[in-house]
Amino acid sequence: NPKELDDFLSRANAILGINFHPTSANKNTAVDLSACKNIKLFNSYGDDINYLLSRTDILITDYSSLFADFLMYDKPIVFAKFDHQSYLKEQGLFLDYDKDLPGSKVQNWQEMIEKMKDILINNKDEYKNKRFEMINKIYPIIDGKARERIANFIMSLP
Repeated sequence: NPKELDDFLSRANAILGINFHPTSANKNTAVDLSACKNIKLFNSYGDDINYLLSRTDILITDYSSLFADFLMYDKPIVFAKFDHQSYLKEQGLFLDYDKDLPGSKVQNWQEMIEKMKDILINNKDEYKNKRFEMINKIYPIIDGKARERIANFIMSLP
């Protein structure tokens, strides 16, 4: 129910930005969102998506690797597994979705609203330690000197 979601977002003083994957950016939504003041559709990628991520308080994603980029901001992530069984059949996964990912997993929009309420209104962040572990696994060196290391590597090539 988009109206219920929009009403919650209004009460939480929040905006839900929906950004489509570049391969499905021209998809039409099956739901009319024109009356929703707090739900916005985007078609951003590249630097634009990085800018959006930097201004985002919660990332809601399904199976996108974009969560790994968002980890750098150390903010809550919610994984929407609305079509989990069909996705597993079609695509498969390289990790245990429920066990390994550093964020809450929700099955439907009602659970999503409840989880957003926990995070935005009740300030619950139960995956902070799990995010920290994954950040250290994916980004073992975060010192702002990556460009220097890359340049040194290139300069050392014969």
